[in-house]
Amino acid sequence: MKTPAKSSNGNRSFRLATGLASAAVIFTLSACDGNSVDIIQNDLANGEDVNINLSTNDDGDLVIGLNDDDSDADAPAAGGDSDAGSFQVTFYNLTMNQPMTPPVVAIHDPSVNLFQIGQEASNAVQAIAEMGNNAPLVEFAVGNPEVVSAAGVAGDAPFGPGASVSINLTTEEAGQVFSAVNMIICTNDGISGVDSVALPTGNDPVVINARPYDAGTRINQDNSYSFFPPPCRTRADGELVPVQEAPLESPRGSIGPHAGQFRVTNTPEGRNWNFATEDEVLRIEIVRN
Repeated sequence: MKTPAKSSNGNRSFRLATGLASAAVIFTLSACDGNSVDIIQNDLANGEDVNINLSTNDDGDLVIGLNDDDSDADAPAAGGDSDAGSFQVTFYNLTMNQPMTPPVVAIHDPSVNLFQIGQEASNAVQAIAEMGNNAPLVEFAVGNPEVVSAAGVAGDAPFGPGASVSINLTTEEAGQVFSAVNMIICTNDGISGVDSVALPTGNDPVVINARPYDAGTRINQDNSYSFFPPPCRTRADGELVPVQEAPLESPRGSIGPHAGQFRVTNTPEGRNWNFATEDEVLRIEIVRN
C-alpha cells in the first residue's frame, strides 16, 4: 500500500470526496460557488471531456456527478464514515471470455492505498498483474494491522465469465474503506478492482462496476504465447507451448486504463480473450452483514 498523493487543488468551499480508483465526484450545489463545476472539470479532465450527470438526493438537493473516461463510472466516493462491523463482498466476472484470479481484498485506513491510478504499481501488485501471485500483497496487508484492519483473498481458484466468488470481512475499526485487486488472467499485466471505496453505512449495498486497468509493468502483446498463467496457455501436440514473456516496460509505466485486447493470436478454437477499454469487467457488491 502507498500513501495517497495530495491534491494540488487546495481546499474548496464545498465537501469533496472521491475514490482513488474512480474520478466520480459528488457534491451538492448548495455547497459550491458558481465556478466550481468548471474548476473541477478542468482539474479532473486535464484537457479531456468530463461527463456531467444531474440527479437529486433523498433531501431533494441537486447532485452533480462528474466522471472522466479514465475510471469506473459507478464507483462510489471514498470516505471514512462507516462503523465497525462485518461485510460480505461478492465479485462477479462480467467478461465474455476472461478468467479472473481470486481478488486480494482489504479493509483499511483511508491514508493508505492498495493500488492507485496514475501511480506506479508496487512489486506486490506487479506479482498479481503478471503472474496472478497474490502472496506478496496478502503478506503485506496482514503484516500491517496498524493500517489494515481486515484482509484476505476471495475464493481459492480462478473464476470464469458469469461466475462469482465471495468473502466475509470483519473490522473492529470505524472510518475504514475497502480495496480489492485481481488479475485479468489472459493478459500481460491487466488488473481490475477498486481502491479506497466507501463501505456501506446502512443496509443498502455498495455496488461498483470496475473496468480493466493496465499495471504498466509489461508491454501488451495480443499473442496468447505471451500470456503466462496456465488458464491461457495454449497446446501444440498435447504439450503446453513455451511462454514468450512480454518485455518489461522500461521505464515502468503508471497504472491506468487498459488499452484493450483485440484479435489475440494463437488462441484455442472459440476463445479470443478480447475486451475494450470501456468494458465493465468486474461487478463488486459490498453488503453489511
